[in-house]
Amino acid sequence: MTHERLHSDQARAELYRIMRADLAFEEKVDRALDLGEAFLDVQNAHLTRIDERIDFWEAVVSTDPPDGDFPAGEVLDLRTTYCRRVVEEGSTVALSDAPEQGWNDDPAFEEHGLRCYHGTPLTIENEIWGTLCFVSEEPREAPFSEGETLFAELIARLLEQEIRTARQQSEINLQSNLIGVLSRVLRHNLRNDLNVIRAHLTTLSDQHEDGHLQNDTAVSKIDRLVDLANTARKIESIASSDLDRQPVDLNALLENVIERVRRAHPNASFALEGPDGVHLEAIPSLRRGLEELVENAAKHSGEFPQVTVSIDTTADAVEIDVIDDGPGLPEDEREVLREGSESPLIHGNGLGLWLSYWIVAHHEGSIEAEVTDEGTRISVTLPRTSSLSEFDESESLLGRFHREQDKFEAVFEESFDAIVILDDDGHYTDVNESAAELFGVPQEELRGRSIAEFVADDFDVESVWTDLMATDRDRSTFTLVRPDGGERFVEYTAVTDIVPGQHLAILRDATERIDREWELLKTKDRLEAIIDASPDPILVVNDRGVIERWNDAAEKVFGYEADEVVGEPLRSIGLHTDSEAETFADRFERAMSGERFDNLVVSRETKEGDRIQVSLSTTPLYDCAGDISGLVAVAQDVTDRLEQARRFEALSKGFPDLCFVLDQDGVYREVLSNPANEDILIGDPDELVGRAVTDVLPSEQGRLVRENVDRAIETGEPQTFHFELQVPAGRRVFEARAHPLSETADEKRTVSLVVRDITDLPSGEEVSTAT
Repeated sequence: MTHERLHSDQARAELYRIMRADLAFEEKVDRALDLGEAFLDVQNAHLTRIDERIDFWEAVVSTDPPDGDFPAGEVLDLRTTYCRRVVEEGSTVALSDAPEQGWNDDPAFEEHGLRCYHGTPLTIENEIWGTLCFVSEEPREAPFSEGETLFAELIARLLEQEIRTARQQSEINLQSNLIGVLSRVLRHNLRNDLNVIRAHLTTLSDQHEDGHLQNDTAVSKIDRLVDLANTARKIESIASSDLDRQPVDLNALLENVIERVRRAHPNASFALEGPDGVHLEAIPSLRRGLEELVENAAKHSGEFPQVTVSIDTTADAVEIDVIDDGPGLPEDEREVLREGSESPLIHGNGLGLWLSYWIVAHHEGSIEAEVTDEGTRISVTLPRTSSLSEFDESESLLGRFHREQDKFEAVFEESFDAIVILDDDGHYTDVNESAAELFGVPQEELRGRSIAEFVADDFDVESVWTDLMATDRDRSTFTLVRPDGGERFVEYTAVTDIVPGQHLAILRDATERIDREWELLKTKDRLEAIIDASPDPILVVNDRGVIERWNDAAEKVFGYEADEVVGEPLRSIGLHTDSEAETFADRFERAMSGERFDNLVVSRETKEGDRIQVSLSTTPLYDCAGDISGLVAVAQDVTDRLEQARRFEALSKGFPDLCFVLDQDGVYREVLSNPANEDILIGDPDELVGRAVTDVLPSEQGRLVRENVDRAIETGEPQTFHFELQVPAGRRVFEARAHPLSETADEKRTVSLVVRDITDLPSGEEVSTAT
C-alpha cells in the first residue's frame, strides 16, 4: 500500500467537489473510488452490482486494471465474495486481516485470498443494489478507523443519490420521448385517415353504384384507427407505469403471454421451450413488450400459424426467441427493431414492434430479427440484472429520440442544486425547493418573479439575457441578493429552449466554497511568508526535479539568486560534483517515491565553489488525486557546527576529566569520555544519556550532585564540591564543578559538570579524611 494518507477534511472536500462536478456518472464513480482508495490506504476499490436471488456479483466500476483480478465487468458468484456478508447483515463489514479475525475458512478468503476488505451496502428503493468495496491482498497494520468507515459510508450515500438521480432522469427522458413519438404518430394518422373518411362519406350519397365500396374503404380506415388507438393506449399506460425493476419468473410470464395471445388467436398453435426456473430483474412493461412480439407472430403468419417461444440462458443474460412460419417480417418493420426508426410509424405500421424495441432497450437488452424461407425469428437478449450501463443506454436512446422530442417534462424536486425554468421574458415559471432555499423565497412566491429582482444594481441583466438567447447556452457566476439583504455567490449553467419558449438554469451556491478558497489563499500567502522569512534554506521542486521555490536563506547559503535557479532542474545548478550525481539522483527518486529524509547530512558546493555541510530534511507534496507532485526540502548549514564538534572531539580524546551536561531535572544530556578516563566512569556513555543522575549514582552522591546542579541554575554561579565514589578503578575521591549553561531547544536550563579524580593529590587525601 503506497498511497499517502489524506486528511479527512481534505478528503471530504474533494469528494463533494467530485460529486458537484459536471461529469458523467461513471467518471464520478471512477474519481470517488480513486479518492476512497487513497483515503483508506488500500490496493483497489470497486462498485459492485449484486442480485442475491441469482447469486450474482459484478464489478461495474473498478480501479483494478483490465488485467487485474477484479476489473470492471468481472462477474463472480456472490457466495464466493465477502460482499455476501454485507448483503446478509445489511451493514458495513470491515476486515483489516481476515485470517487473524477468524475468516480463514470463509469461502471468499479461500477463493480470492484477500486479507483486507471494507464493504459498504448501497440501498436503492429499500433493496441492496450493490456494494462499495475497498480491498488489498495484504493485511493492514491497524484496523479500519471510525473515520475511514464513515468516509466510505459517505461515498456510498452520495453514489446512491447519483444512481437515483440518473435513474429518474433516464425514466423521464424515455417517457418524454415516447409520448412525443406517440403524439406525432397520432396527429399524422388521425389527420390523414379522417380526411379520407370524410371524403368517402361525403361522396357516398352521390355515388350509389359503388357506395358499398366507398363505405368499405371508410370502415377499413376507421378499423385501422381503432387498432392504432388501442396500441397508443398501451404505450400511454406503459409510459406512465412504474419503471422500477422487480424479480420475475420468466417461464411463468411467458406462459401468461402465450395464454393471452391464444385467446385472441384460437387458430394458432403455440409452444414454449427451454429450461424451467429462469429468473431475471425486469420492469413490469416487459410482459407487454414480449406479448407484442408473440401477437405479431400469430397475427401475420397465415390462417393456422405456428409460433414457438424458446428460452436460453448464460451466466448473466437470458435469450428469448419468438419463431413463426409466416411470410417474413417486412423490411420497414425490421428497421423499427434495428434502430427504433420512427418513419414507418408515420404510416401507422410497426407501432407495436416499436413499443417492444423501446421496452427491450430500457432493459439494457438487444433485439434482432432474422427472416428466412421458413419464417421469422426475433431474438431478444436481456441481462439478468441491471448495471450502470442502463444510464449510458438511456443517453443513447435520448440521442436517437432527440429529433422526436416536442415536449419537455422535468422532475427535479430531489436535486440538491437549485433548478429553475424561465420564460422568454426572464420570469420564473417553475422552481424546485432548492431554488426556494437559495433565493430565500417560498416556491409559490418565487414563481412569476424575474431575474432582475435578485441581482445587484451593477449587474447588467439585459445584456446577459440577450447573450444567452443568442448563444443557446451559458455558464458563469453572479452575486444573488436575497430579500433579507444577504448575498450569495452563485455559479449557474443555463440552456435555452429545452422546449420552445422554456429555458432551464441550474444554480449552485458557491459561497462557502469561495470562502474556503479565500481562506486557502490566505493560508498559502502565510506559508509563502514563512518560507521567505525562514532563516534556513527552503526549496520546492516539482516531480520533474525543476525548482519552483528558492527562499532568501537559500540565496545566502548557496550563493544562487532565485532568478537564476527557479525554473531550472535542481541537478543542473552545480550543488554536487559529478562523482555525487548518481547518489543525488537515487535520493531524489526515493524522495519522489514518498521516502522522507530527516537531518541527512550531505556535502554540497556553493556557487563560489566552497564545500559546505548541510543537514537536509525532505517531505513529499501531493496533488488532489493523492499522487506525489513534488517535494519540499529544508536545509541547515552545519559546517561550523560539525567543525566545532570535530575539534571538541579531538580535544576530549586527551582530556583526563569527565565532562557531562545535565538539565534542570538532573538528566544526562551529553557524556564526554575517552579511554583515558573510562575507568573512573560508572556505566556506558551512550546508556547514560537520558537517565537521571540520582538513578546512576548512589543515593548520597546522587543527591549531592543534584543539589549543586540546582544551586548553579538558581544562582547562575559555578558550584564546586567533593565526593567519594566507588568506580571501576576502585574507591576514588572527586572534585566536581557545575557551571550554568543556556537553555536547550526544549527550554530546559542546563549545566556543565566537570569531574576530576583528585585521589592521589594532597587535596584528595584531605577530602577523604573529612568524609
